[in-house]
Amino acid sequence: MDKNDFQTDTQYTLTIRDQSESSRLHPADVYVMKLHENGLIVRMKGKDAILRKIIYSDIVKIVKTIAIMEQNRLYIPEALLTEKNWQNRTEMAHYSSSPHSGK
Repeated sequence: MDKNDFQTDTQYTLTIRDQSESSRLHPADVYVMKLHENGLIVRMKGKDAILRKIIYSDIVKIVKTIAIMEQNRLYIPEALLTEKNWQNRTEMAHYSSSPHSGK
């Protein structure tokens, strides 16, 4: 997989490879916040508000794609999503909101 296979503000169900030694495959339901050259910045759906970086080579398959309507999009300041902020990290705790949800 590479950057051209994904779009921002879109929800994906993916099969990803675990980064541990076992390299197990598991599903991930994610909301794509930002695309970088080497990976995606995503928010895991149904879990916590932690933003995560998923490297393109860890993504095995795109199972499902759901376009998100504008009023349901999540907003996070662009400064937090820059590639410079994500060079040495894989996770960041941040609460994102949608104006449509009243948050």
